[in-house]
Amino acid sequence: MVLKESVVEEEDVAWILTSDHGNIEDFSVKGHTTNLVPALCCSNQPVQWPEWDNLEEVTPGIIKLLT
Repeated sequence: MVLKESVVEEEDVAWILTSDHGNIEDFSVKGHTTNLVPALCCSNQPVQWPEWDNLEEVTPGIIKLLT
């Protein structure tokens, strides 16, 4: 998603909103579930967003976007 107007007018900005999921779906599970976790990504500039297959790929993907 590309934003038409930015809250920060003279800066390039990108937002990534995601979450580590726990066991809220099933309290009988002691660890994390394997349910999918959505990510909301948007920017005021075109961005090639990474595709993550698992939680361990999120942090390296964000670092790659920042460098």
